[in-house]
Amino acid sequence: MDVTTDEIQEKRSAKAIIQCGVLQGSILGPLLFLIYICDMDTNITNDIGIKLTLFADNNSIFITGKDTQDLIFDLDRINGSILPWFDRNRLIIKKGKSLALGFNHKSNKHMVFPDIILKDRHTIYVSEIIFLGVWLDQNIKWDCHVENLIVKLSKLCFAMEKIKSFISKNVVKPCSLHIFIHLWNMIFYFWETLEI
Repeated sequence: MDVTTDEIQEKRSAKAIIQCGVLQGSILGPLLFLIYICDMDTNITNDIGIKLTLFADNNSIFITGKDTQDLIFDLDRINGSILPWFDRNRLIIKKGKSLALGFNHKSNKHMVFPDIILKDRHTIYVSEIIFLGVWLDQNIKWDCHVENLIVKLSKLCFAMEKIKSFISKNVVKPCSLHIFIHLWNMIFYFWETLEI
C-alpha cells in the first residue's frame, strides 16, 4: 500500500491509502496500467470473430460476423469472459464511455445490430468514433476523418500564423511539419494494426 498526497497550486489534498489502481498523473502510471491490464486478452479465446486492441486506457473489442446471430454469440462470450476479468481486477466500465460502432458493407446497409448490455447498461451505437486518432464511420469511408483532420490542420495553421512574428521560421517550419507528419502517421499505424 502507498500513501500519497497531491499538491496543486499550493493546495494539498488529504493523505489517502491507495488500495488498488494506478496513480493518475504519475510518470510511471501509463506503463503500470499497461502491465496491470496486459492479461486481459487471455480471457478471450483466439477466435476469428473477436479481436481485442489494448492502447493505454483505451481498449477496443472488434467483433465480426456474417449475421446478427454471429454477433450475439460473440457478445455473449465476451460478457462471460471480459466482465469477470474486470471484476477480479477491480476495474469498472464507465457509463457513457463505452460506445459501439456497427460497420456496414455497402451490400448490407440494413443490417440490424444487436443490443450490447454491459453490467445492466445499454451501450450506445454511434455513427462515427475516434480510434487511435483516426475517425471511423459506419460506412467505412474517410469523409469523417478528413473533415476532422482539416479542422486540426486549420487550427495548426492559425497557431503557426500567430506565433511566426515572434518565433524564428527555423523553429516554426520543423514544428508544424512534425505535427502534420504525426497526424498523417496515425492513419498508417491504424491500418498496420488491422488484420484484414
